[in-house]
Amino acid sequence: MSNAIEFTINVIGESTGERWTGTFKARPRLSHRLELAMNQRFRELLGKDPEHASERAITQADVFSQLSAHLTEWPKWWAEMGFGLDLEDDNVVAEIFDNIVRIRKEANEALKKRAEDAQAEIKKIDPETVTDQK
Repeated sequence: MSNAIEFTINVIGESTGERWTGTFKARPRLSHRLELAMNQRFRELLGKDPEHASERAITQADVFSQLSAHLTEWPKWWAEMGFGLDLEDDNVVAEIFDNIVRIRKEANEALKKRAEDAQAEIKKIDPETVTDQK
């Protein structure tokens, strides 16, 4: 997908005090294949006994599986740190995840706006064709 959106982070780790900076790119939407891969990664991270996983482990698996599906480019240190799994700083992962949530939200809002604009254009041409869907 060529529609990846770029974002940059500059975060001081809450546990390590280390500065983490770099540019990432993330997909705003996922294909069916990527959604399935994300779900598979989620299950892999939880392991063989997911029903006994803690709430934190479930949340971590969810976050890291989403990061693995949405991120397309990252700084060298991200890969060196096991794509975030080897980091000790939660706030660094949270900053990256929050950017993905923002990118997804903005893409959905833009899509909704385009649909509303298209519906308004059609309504101008043929008012009988379009009914309000709200």
